[in-house]
Parts: sequence; C-alpha cells; structure tokens
Amino acid sequence: MNQEQLRAAWEAMVSWLSDPHEPGKAPSKIVCAGQFGYNEMRCCIFKFKTGALGGWLVGLCGGSEGDDPEPCGHTFSEM
Repeated sequence: MNQEQLRAAWEAMVSWLSDPHEPGKAPSKIVCAGQFGYNEMRCCIFKFKTGALGGWLVGLCGGSEGDDPEPCGHTFSEM
C-alpha cells in the first residue's frame, strides 16, 4: 500500500467513524496498526480512540487495487 492509498484509507475510516450510525464523530486518535492482502487488494487495519480516556478500538478499510488510490468501500469498525 503506497502513501496515497494509506491517506485515502485513513480519510475513509475517519469519515466512516464520523457517521451518525457509528460513533458520530471523528476519532480523537487514529493510527495504522497494520496492513494485509485480500483477493489481490491491500487493506489497512486502524486502531482508534473515540475519546481521550477511552480504550483502543479497531477498524478496517481497504480494497485498494494495484496503484488505485481509492479504497473500494470495505470499511468497518468494531466497538
């Protein structure tokens, strides 16, 4: 996963978490915790906090194919 794909995945994850059906706000902290391949696509695992005192939670964003900078919409989080 190149830097442009990582940035796009990060932005998609923040957007997902900001949705009212998810936490409803941008995370207070978010970092890439790892990457993996799935069906010839690259996926990114994020850990994030919804508040300064909260514990770490996990999210996944991915489906970047080749050098395409945009993920294909596979974004999920576990809270």
